[in-house]
Amino acid sequence: MARPALEALLVPARIALALLANLLPRRLRLAWDGRLPVSATAGWSALLTVLMAFAFGVPAFLRYA
Repeated sequence: MARPALEALLVPARIALALLANLLPRRLRLAWDGRLPVSATAGWSALLTVLMAFAFGVPAFLRYA
């Protein structure tokens, strides 16, 4: 009975690791696809990357300009 509760706690950790695994090169990322939900989180990872680049890049450019 403790097994499903433990797995429910690990779901957010697996998603966070999958988001990080999506940043790896393709040959390494595909090796993790069975163990982590890499394919399911690919779009979210791309969106997060663009938003982070925007959040860091725009203020840095405005300081430079």
